[in-house]
Amino acid sequence: MRKKLLIGIPVAFVIIAFGVIVVANFLMRNLVDERIDEFITAGYYQTLEYESLRVQWNGNIEMQNLHVVDTTANEYVLEEILISNFDYFHEVPHKMNLSASGLRFPIGIPEFGNAPGNSMNSFMAGVMENDFLPIILEYRYTYSPNDNFQLDNAFRLELPDSFILTTDSVMTDIPLEDLDDVAMGPGTTATQYSLLIQDGRIVSAAIALEDLGLVNALMTVQGEASGVDADEYRQQFWAQIQTMVLFAPQQLQSLAQELAAHIGVFLEGDNTLRISIAPDSSGSIRQLQADVMGSFFIGDFEAIAEILGLKIESL
Repeated sequence: MRKKLLIGIPVAFVIIAFGVIVVANFLMRNLVDERIDEFITAGYYQTLEYESLRVQWNGNIEMQNLHVVDTTANEYVLEEILISNFDYFHEVPHKMNLSASGLRFPIGIPEFGNAPGNSMNSFMAGVMENDFLPIILEYRYTYSPNDNFQLDNAFRLELPDSFILTTDSVMTDIPLEDLDDVAMGPGTTATQYSLLIQDGRIVSAAIALEDLGLVNALMTVQGEASGVDADEYRQQFWAQIQTMVLFAPQQLQSLAQELAAHIGVFLEGDNTLRISIAPDSSGSIRQLQADVMGSFFIGDFEAIAEILGLKIESL
């Protein structure tokens, strides 16, 4: 009897675990399908379809080949998507990590701008393998309602041997559940979002672009189009930036010169350009908007930089 019991207990656990995973997969597919229907109804996409979706034993969610057609008829497929650290205990999850890799364009990559031969289109054609782009995307957020309703966001986009783009932000007094309700409504506008976060506070925000070969590739492409080599085109482009700074309004000279100097460093290659803000104020976003607009109308751009805690870096 004892031997049968010792064998039966782990078998029972396996059966229960298998049943939980089957139910979790069913519930998650229903949840994802409902969200997809909401996005389509709201007009965010024309098509959202996936090949497969499953919940792993550790709670991670794995999706294969997400086919997307956006509102402008651009079509692409994300091959691998993994959602981890997912909060199953709230209707609007308070935390989530998402990673995706591999991007395919079944009908060709969208044109960047009106000219088919522009530098970005030529660059993208050079880094693609047939219709495949080896891109890596990561996104995470955490929401802490007991900590002044703080929302932390971080985004990372990498194209190997080209660039890494990252953004991060920390905000407080953000009504996440209200934002989710608006996001699911048809005809949502940017105005509706902005109204909901008016009383929020930006603690910090930053965007950074790290060069892994992008600069040299673009200089080469543009140089070939202009009949010069990459270094000569880099010098010409830098001269154009310096000329633009000279013609900037007097009130913008200081900020323009600072930005140009860091762009110059970035154009040397293998560097990172980072722009961040950290407002030194406990006021709401509404108050920051009023202060920024007030300074803008009198042409005091240095005050705007000070209000926002603007910092430009080349690393």
